[in-house]
Amino acid sequence: MRLDLLCVMFATPQVHGRGRDTAIVIKGESRYGVLRRLLDDLAEGLRACGLRVFIFDTTAPEAAEHARLSALLLSGRAAFAVSLAGWGSLIMLPDGRRLWNAVDIPFLGWIGDPPYFSTNLQVSEFTRGVALLHDETYGSLLEALGPSAAPWAWLPVGGELASRPVPADARGAERPVVSMSLAPLAPLEAQLAELPTARRRVVEDVVDAAARDGGFVLHDALLQAWNGPLGEPSIAESADARLTLTRIMRLTYSLAHARRRWAMVPQLLALPVDIHGEGWDAVAADATRARLCPVLPIERMRERIARAPLLLNVNPPIVRTAHDRVLQALGAATPVLSDSTPYLESEFAAAGALATFPVGADDLGDRFATLLADPARLAEMGARAHAAIADRHTWRHRAAELLRILAASGRALAAA
Repeated sequence: MRLDLLCVMFATPQVHGRGRDTAIVIKGESRYGVLRRLLDDLAEGLRACGLRVFIFDTTAPEAAEHARLSALLLSGRAAFAVSLAGWGSLIMLPDGRRLWNAVDIPFLGWIGDPPYFSTNLQVSEFTRGVALLHDETYGSLLEALGPSAAPWAWLPVGGELASRPVPADARGAERPVVSMSLAPLAPLEAQLAELPTARRRVVEDVVDAAARDGGFVLHDALLQAWNGPLGEPSIAESADARLTLTRIMRLTYSLAHARRRWAMVPQLLALPVDIHGEGWDAVAADATRARLCPVLPIERMRERIARAPLLLNVNPPIVRTAHDRVLQALGAATPVLSDSTPYLESEFAAAGALATFPVGADDLGDRFATLLADPARLAEMGARAHAAIADRHTWRHRAAELLRILAASGRALAAA
């Protein structure tokens, strides 16, 4: 069935459902397969909640995928569509309507990166669009956009629960692992230097604060400065102001992220760890104990983490969420040593399921060595980590929360 035929079909009352029992999960292009795998995980969670799942792959041959999608939509069984990174959100019918408005089912746009990197505003263009935010703190930014923003709900990633985790005493043959790439600092510093003086000083202050505090919400600080000391136009009323602030936020986040990682590089290179990531060639000569390893596809990286005696993690500037590699390690009963965020502290560290260090700590080597020298603690951390994921953080938990979000927003699944 071609999409142009949908124009006719959805203009007439010919679509009759037997019960909306199918979730449409939209996948797209993803470097190393990371984002695609997250949607596969969510799909499994939805199946565990009793739904059928239809995978719509935007990287597959278009004609065949559109025919499959059209057949499902015309059956009336589609309950909602969920997409990550804006995949599939811009499908247009030949009559000029957006597909997801024409079929009148909820479209859930899952926003993994901060909204100023994503296509979140496209979500607001759907009559039944909801933004799902990876980090709960992104909500304040969407609300600052005013009526143009989509309604939102918080949905962090889940963890895959290993049915048979590698025992703690069988991990000794592997080295602790770091999964982290390094972005070049020079281009970001050059962009910073081009900003007007007042804006540049604000960005520097925000980046410095984010380098010291894992609970610092940088976009809130930028919004406060924008509306206060900088005296800029309201982003809710001015498209030009919104575009300018979006660019500043992208630069600020990228710079905070890069500086935070580069600050830890000398300590990481001096540890007996395997580092998987891009951008390490420039410092390869400084590696005294670390081994610099190639980037692995997501499946192989997950296997590597599942066997490791420890995952050493340095976060991006996230606050109310966890990176997927951390959840993956915890679900595999792999102990984790990570810089601190409020979410990691409340959800895992408080239960002894994860060890943390202050953002930018200069004694990482001592903390690392102390932890590795305590196999009993490592074994207990792994067991508690696995239990924490099983209790509240599997993909089935996340799928159930997604369905609660739909119900709470008046978009409950239709009865048969």
